[in-house]
Amino acid sequence: ASLDHGVRVLAGACDDLLSPRALGPLREAAAGTTGPLAAALAGSRNGESDAVPAATVAELGAWRPTVLIVEDLHWADDATLDVLGHVGRRLADLPALLVLTYRDDEVPPAHPLRRVLGALTSATVHRLALPPLSPAAVAGLAVGSGRDSTALHTLTGGNPFYVTETLAAP
Repeated sequence: ASLDHGVRVLAGACDDLLSPRALGPLREAAAGTTGPLAAALAGSRNGESDAVPAATVAELGAWRPTVLIVEDLHWADDATLDVLGHVGRRLADLPALLVLTYRDDEVPPAHPLRRVLGALTSATVHRLALPPLSPAAVAGLAVGSGRDSTALHTLTGGNPFYVTETLAAP
C-alpha cells in the first residue's frame, strides 16, 4: 500500500495441496495481465512450457519497476521452483524485486526449495529470517483478550499468524 503508484505488484501464493497446480502462483500473479508471462502461461500445455522462464524474465523487465511476490514457497511445485531459480539468476539485470516467503521449519534438507535458495547467492539477495514471537510479545498481543498468554505461546510456538488467528477466533 505504501509503494509508489508507478510500481507494479504481481502476487501469487502456493497452496498446500497433494498435487500443486503447475505454475499456480505465477498463474495467479499474471491473472488479469496481458504481458509475456500471461501469453506463455496461456500457451502452455499441462501447466508447463519452456517459454515460461524467459517470459517471466521478460515480464519483470517490461515494466519499471515490478515486484513479484510468491507466498508459501515451501508448498511450490517443481515447475514454479525452476522458473524462480531461472529468474533469480537474472534478477540483478531487471528493474524488479522478487519477494519469496516460506516457512523454514517446513523445508527439510532434501526439499527442492533448498536448491533454489542455494542458487540465490548474489549481492542483490537479502534474506530476512523472522524468528517466532517471544512469550513477552505474545503477552503484549494477548492483552485484554482474556487468553492465557503462556498457553497461547505454547500452542502457537510464537508463530505470528497462528497467534493473531487464535486471538481473532471466538
